[in-house]
Amino acid sequence: MATTFQSFDPPATASSDAHTEVRTALVPSWMEISTLALLNIVYFFALTLGGRILDIINLAGPSFLIIVLGVGAARMLRGSVNTLWTPFFWVRISSIAYFGVGSVVPYIVNDETRQALNSFYFTFPDDVAHYNLVTGLFILTVFVAFRAVSLLIAQQSRKAGTYLFNYVPEPCGIGNAPFAAICLGAGMIVRYLILLPHSFGLIESYVPAWLANVSQLALVGYYLGTLEMLRRRPALVFAIVVLALLDFATGLLEFSKTSAILPLIMIIIALVQHYRRLWVTGVLLAVIVATFFSIAPVVTYGRAMLGKINGTVFSGTLDQRVAILQSYSPAAADVEMNSDIQGGWARLSYVAAGSFVIDQYDAGRPGTTFKNAGFALIPRILYPEKPNITAVGTELSIAINGNETSQIAAGWPPELYWNGGWALVILGAVLIGALFAALSLYTMAVLRHNSVHLLLAVLMGLRMGTRMDGFVVPDVFGALPILIVAHLGLTFFNRLTFKRR
Repeated sequence: MATTFQSFDPPATASSDAHTEVRTALVPSWMEISTLALLNIVYFFALTLGGRILDIINLAGPSFLIIVLGVGAARMLRGSVNTLWTPFFWVRISSIAYFGVGSVVPYIVNDETRQALNSFYFTFPDDVAHYNLVTGLFILTVFVAFRAVSLLIAQQSRKAGTYLFNYVPEPCGIGNAPFAAICLGAGMIVRYLILLPHSFGLIESYVPAWLANVSQLALVGYYLGTLEMLRRRPALVFAIVVLALLDFATGLLEFSKTSAILPLIMIIIALVQHYRRLWVTGVLLAVIVATFFSIAPVVTYGRAMLGKINGTVFSGTLDQRVAILQSYSPAAADVEMNSDIQGGWARLSYVAAGSFVIDQYDAGRPGTTFKNAGFALIPRILYPEKPNITAVGTELSIAINGNETSQIAAGWPPELYWNGGWALVILGAVLIGALFAALSLYTMAVLRHNSVHLLLAVLMGLRMGTRMDGFVVPDVFGALPILIVAHLGLTFFNRLTFKRR
């Protein structure tokens, strides 16, 4: 008999009111929306008046944004810890990081870092104010659309006692432990037999991009497997940690912080959920933060050396990568990179790239990053000549500084402005807010009904919420069809196994 997944919050019952949970935990309050509207008014008048007030507002405005969005994130978690898995929660976090902290960075870093940012694209106070207004209006519109669509759907779903109209996800048809083993095995087979050999130059044939999403099944396996081991055989958690450390090591060889650290994060989420102790959460969070900052200079050094050796950071043989890791030391990194530059802070700031594309539109040179949006919906296996929708990062890098070996993004709000001015910022924000409303309600339904077989689709939606520093076409248009296919495929697989039992 299948074991029951222990969700963060108690399972839904016939008497539970999903509409109340959506209203109190998921959607932004009118107070928060009014505060964001006031911030945009301040941005507008500061930009209109100009002068020395711009520097004050450019520092105080994003700082205020951090507080408002942070308080809202805490409110979500207090209302329902399940909201941690929703795309909208991570829209808040990514907005804090990139449009809050990132906008403050030019004012708080040292002179060397500020000069490095200015050498990328020199910005004046009015450029920064314009950037802040674009990002501020985008966030406000997303929040308004999210609230309106979420409450509309929840109201329509109220009679059925569900989150998303009449949709009630089925429970997983097999036990958590077997499902975790299937996910972990399938994800690691794809990663170690296909993706890594291709990244290391051992396989030269074309590898479909969707296989990267299949490999993410391993993350579901890490999470569920850790939970099951903690409940049944805690000593066996060590085996899962060993596998995660293997992924950590290969992630370093890829020079990818995400690949290295995500398996550990999934294990930590499971530990936090199991023990439910504040001090445990604090210790584990400190471990992750310390790990992240310890590998960041290694990854930066590795990418710099790959670019120096191969002319690009996107390819490198296994021998080259091993040699680069062996050559790393703080002293060696200082030789290759200016150690006085605060790289961690600089990587959070999209002010320069965002200001560049905003200025391009105002100068009569609109962007064309949406030209291949339709192709994002077509699998490459059906159309081998499909344009590379991720090449826009390299094209922007060439436009800004002529560098063909790296990719640069401006973030969703400036990109929308670049392609269509204020009208597209508002329209794009409305559509994105509506999309994240549907995906967040879907996530709440999956978690409350213990449908663990759909966790991969939930993770895909979550990842979309973290990608506001990227490009709209690959991160939204390209990701949404894959998420839908994943949901349909996992639902079909679950029905087969459920009927057999």
